[in-house]
Amino acid sequence: MAHDTGPLITAIEQLTGHFRTLKTTLELERKAISERDLDGLEKYSTEVADQLEKIREQDLDRQRQSLIIAQALSIPNPKQVTLKALDEALGSGTPLLKYRESLIVAIEQADRANRENQAAFRGVMAATESMLQAMGKGRREVSYDRLGGRRANATLNVFSKQL
Repeated sequence: MAHDTGPLITAIEQLTGHFRTLKTTLELERKAISERDLDGLEKYSTEVADQLEKIREQDLDRQRQSLIIAQALSIPNPKQVTLKALDEALGSGTPLLKYRESLIVAIEQADRANRENQAAFRGVMAATESMLQAMGKGRREVSYDRLGGRRANATLNVFSKQL
């Protein structure tokens, strides 16, 4: 019995597109971070949040479409079915695996862009903190404990086991 995978494929294509758009937006956000463009950073951060909401909604549709096919095929645990399992249940050779691979690549690229943004942001924060400390306006005072180790603040731990 043939089952219509068209709605599922459409949901996967749209989800893949959303992840590709997210990656592009994250790249623009990283550029704004590196240029210290606060207006751009705010704009792209909002766009990232919007894309994540679209991804969430589209993924729910993908799950619904997968569930419909899984139930029609009487697959056990249809709520936990994968695209690979659906392809196998449909006799293999469906285009589902091709779309699955495209989705995986898009997700990995967006994830990598997000991790790069996090690193760029940490770098900017460290550089800013370093400049503030050099000007004597940093948030942290550097001090040393009794054994010569650096501490983030100059508070004295009266109940130290070293005493």
